[in-house]
Amino acid sequence: MIVTTIKIHGLSRKRREIIQTIKGLADQVVKDEGCTSADFYQDMENKDIFYLLEEWKTIEDLERYLNSRSLAVLLGLDNLLAERLEIKHAVKCTAGNNMLQGGECV
Repeated sequence: MIVTTIKIHGLSRKRREIIQTIKGLADQVVKDEGCTSADFYQDMENKDIFYLLEEWKTIEDLERYLNSRSLAVLLGLDNLLAERLEIKHAVKCTAGNNMLQGGECV
């Protein structure tokens, strides 16, 4: 399983628009083939930072998403952001909930 974490640092004055866009996107992405979850969180210390966490069954499912309209919508938020999107991927180990780092489950 592949876990994708997308950090979204928005402009304060655009917070409502960002929330509406990301919420709608998360609701859509979770319906995509291979997506097992898509959750949206707000940072506790900075109300302008949000995280979109997605889980994908296979690398092929993730690659399909990376070329999708859904991701294009997210990438199109540039004018609402204080910083560029930060996108990270990790492989979730099949034994337990550990993550793969440096080739080893930790």
